[in-house]
Amino acid sequence: MKAMSTGLFLSTMSLGFFLSSILVTAADKVTGDGKPWLADNLNQGKHYNFYWLLSILSVLNFFLFLVGAKRYVYKEKGLSKEGIELEEAEHDCLAYEQSRSGLKPKVRSL
Repeated sequence: MKAMSTGLFLSTMSLGFFLSSILVTAADKVTGDGKPWLADNLNQGKHYNFYWLLSILSVLNFFLFLVGAKRYVYKEKGLSKEGIELEEAEHDCLAYEQSRSGLKPKVRSL
């Protein structure tokens, strides 16, 4: 499990670096003529415009997160609307612990 989570983490990081380099390349191609945003000389470039672009993309990402969070329905609420009820997790955990320790789980009748 640890190796899988490490692999997922590194894959996400590499995807972020890849998208970052695509964004830098696109900004350089679009603004390359005249006064580019990302010039080789730091005094000649307009880095503040690139940072404004990053800020706008971050705000857009935040609003997309808010839309997704607003539309999210917790699993129990969604199932309760359909008439399905879940068993409580603590009873399942207690029965599992008792079965692992060699004790007979208590069965409750309804």
